Amino acid sequence: MSVAQPIAVRGAEGVTVSIADDAYTARTTAIEDAAFVTMVNSPFGAEQAASALRSLKSISKSVEDCRKQIKAPVLDLGRKIDATAEEFLRDVVAHEKRLGGLLSDYEVAKRREAEAAERARQEEDRKQREEEEKRQAELRRIEEQARRKAEEAERVARHAENAGAAEAARKASEQAERARVDAESARLAAEESARVAEAQRKHAISVPARTAGTVVRDNWTFELTDINALFAARPELCEILPLRPAIIGQIRQGVREIPGLRIFNNVSVGVR
Repeated sequence: MSVAQPIAVRGAEGVTVSIADDAYTARTTAIEDAAFVTMVNSPFGAEQAASALRSLKSISKSVEDCRKQIKAPVLDLGRKIDATAEEFLRDVVAHEKRLGGLLSDYEVAKRREAEAAERARQEEDRKQREEEEKRQAELRRIEEQARRKAEEAERVARHAENAGAAEAARKASEQAERARVDAESARLAAEESARVAEAQRKHAISVPARTAGTVVRDNWTFELTDINALFAARPELCEILPLRPAIIGQIRQGVREIPGLRIFNNVSVGVR
């Protein structure tokens, strides 16, 4: 639920701001007098420049004073608007922060659960890979054993045939065929086991569900623990600034030479 315009200020819509005619006249005269001074190389020229500068500064001061005087009620109104809004929203903001904190804690907990589940899944993956490697090694061993048995059976069969022993040849051939069948069965069983393990791994991946109506953002930030260590490792991530008030304080005490600084007198002229 929302309100289109919960705060209202009455009577401020028709305000206009303008400059008085005599102020325009005074400004024109002061600018013309100032433009007349093009160089200062004599006491008379210095007096002209000072007089023109006084006129310009007088206009600037009168406008600034008037601006502050007129703007004061407006600033006060702005402060009243801010205070009214702050007072109205105090409990709203408090509950916003509280509920936002609760949802953030919930999201962090869900992510930790998901990360723990992912670590468990990865560990299970590792175990399954190890088991698969063992199965493959066993398969290779069985196949190699079957191959040797088949070769031996064929050798015996050939020898029996050469010796005229038909029955021995038949048995040897049967043993060779059984060895081949055993090897093929072991290979198919290992492939099926690997397929089931991969399907289980894919279904084990878990993604935490997001609460309806919420927006989850990752706001990575940092906390400084050791500025010296940071500067030593990554100086480009640090900022070194001179302490101007402390430096000016030293200069006012008479210090004129500081390594890394050029201390000089910046002369300026004003009028009263």
